[in-house]
Amino acid sequence: MNTRTNEPKLLVPRTGWMLAAALVTAAVGLALLGAAALFPEAPLQWSAFALVGAALLEFAVGQRLSRSGGPGIAHTFAALLALGLASFLLAVLFVLPGARVPQPVALGVAVFCLANGLFRGLDVLIDRPMDSLAEAFDAVFTIVLGAVLVATWQSATPSFIAVVAGLELLVGGLAMAASAVAWGRHPDQPAYQDLEERLTRAEQLRPH
Repeated sequence: MNTRTNEPKLLVPRTGWMLAAALVTAAVGLALLGAAALFPEAPLQWSAFALVGAALLEFAVGQRLSRSGGPGIAHTFAALLALGLASFLLAVLFVLPGARVPQPVALGVAVFCLANGLFRGLDVLIDRPMDSLAEAFDAVFTIVLGAVLVATWQSATPSFIAVVAGLELLVGGLAMAASAVAWGRHPDQPAYQDLEERLTRAEQLRPH
């Protein structure tokens, strides 16, 4: 009885700032969706700053989860992928000022969505994290966004990119919150099912 009563109280101190980071990410996504609806010519910088800021938050959450034994691998990968892609796009835009149009950015975001979605899908199928349902939904949703961008990047507008970025941040923020809650409720359980056993088996099969 006492354990169940105390569990919700322990959840907030353990995951409070991670939940806050996840909710901020989702709120930024909603803000981008609103900006795209209210300002059809919303500048690309809005989406770029939102994605980079959210990537920094996700990296911090992913690292904290991983170091604490939680399901942080997919979040760390997504953050590093987003930051790497942003750095590449900024370098290209700096060297080629004529490329400062929505189409290359849309294609870059499409690559990010597809790579991130595929990694999350593989993470769910292979590592089976404790927040598998949220990860699976995020993976499918992100892949769909990437596929839509691949099909439409040549005609993409800044407002359309803002819509895609907003949806990605909204769903990604909710997935981040699900990871934090899953670890906060069960910190003593393994973040990934049978991962240590599979790593041990792989080490034994490796030739010495």
